Amino acid sequence: MRDSRRVDHQALTQGAFSGAVAFAKAAPLVVLDTVILAALVDLARRLLLPTGSTSPYLVGTVEAVLGVFVFAPMIIAAHRYSVAGMLTPRLTGSLAGPIFGRFVKTSLILSLITVAGYAGGAFLSEALDPPLGTAVFFMAFAATIALSVRLGPLFPAISVNANGAGWGAAWRDTAGYGWRIFFVLAICSLPFILLGLPLETAMREVEILRVAGLILTLLRAVIETGWTLVLACAAGLIYKELARELLLAPPSGGASGGNHG
Repeated sequence: MRDSRRVDHQALTQGAFSGAVAFAKAAPLVVLDTVILAALVDLARRLLLPTGSTSPYLVGTVEAVLGVFVFAPMIIAAHRYSVAGMLTPRLTGSLAGPIFGRFVKTSLILSLITVAGYAGGAFLSEALDPPLGTAVFFMAFAATIALSVRLGPLFPAISVNANGAGWGAAWRDTAGYGWRIFFVLAICSLPFILLGLPLETAMREVEILRVAGLILTLLRAVIETGWTLVLACAAGLIYKELARELLLAPPSGGASGGNHG
């Protein structure tokens, strides 16, 4: 039987951005609360674990773990909206039921695998002579990205409580589509990377608790929230296009904690 599934880069990218805007209009409090929460958590992290004087591996691990808890409620709400048209007007709506716990657990496992792969590659690159060390680092880095890309549709499946949501199902459903999914996510990420790089440079030059530092912290939270929202909508669209074993959940069932919009 011919596989009718396809990953249209332009359509999915446009759909991700337009979906993010539509979600922000439909659930502005979810986005606003996430921005405020992200700014407060980032401020606390930089005060307790200053980037310059703390191990980058420790900072990366802490940021990965905190990011899961900060952004998970909004991501779940965005997945429900993009996949099933379900509106979750407040962050607390994503916390109800077992879905949040499963989503966070899966996100933490994948995040820690990614951090471990990156840190392991960096450690080996320092222990081995070039060019072997450099090659090992890039191989480890590429492997973590590939894993994240291939397993991405698992998270919308969890958010809508799809019957077949599982690691193996996500891996099989994305077989042969890895590069195309990667390009969609890369295109969606590019504007936020271009905005974030000069912002990160500027943040190193100002004191955290000064007015300029607080404003930059808020801007960073806005960029991270927007980036996360666009990627969440892209993941939902990719899931809708590629899901087979993951099994699409009907709009009227499965996910708890949301209201139909």
